[in-house]
Amino acid sequence: MVEMDNPVTRLALALHTDDYHMIGWAPRYLVSDLMHSVSESPILNARVIKINEGPAPLNRRVLVEMRGCAGDDFEPMTSPDFRPLIQET
Repeated sequence: MVEMDNPVTRLALALHTDDYHMIGWAPRYLVSDLMHSVSESPILNARVIKINEGPAPLNRRVLVEMRGCAGDDFEPMTSPDFRPLIQET
């Protein structure tokens, strides 16, 4: 589910089960790539791969694999979030 008014990040992707139980949110650094994929092919499939029990932090408890289409001309992970923190000289 796309959240256009998320109070923390403004734009977010919430992940729900088929029967609308909330799992969590997609990581912020993936939202722009996922939004592009949603606009190209609105069908994204996700499945839970692993559930980590405590003491894992809450934001690291569920590992989700997502599959979908982003189009042939799309270059993923090119947003500013993926730039190196330190430039090589």
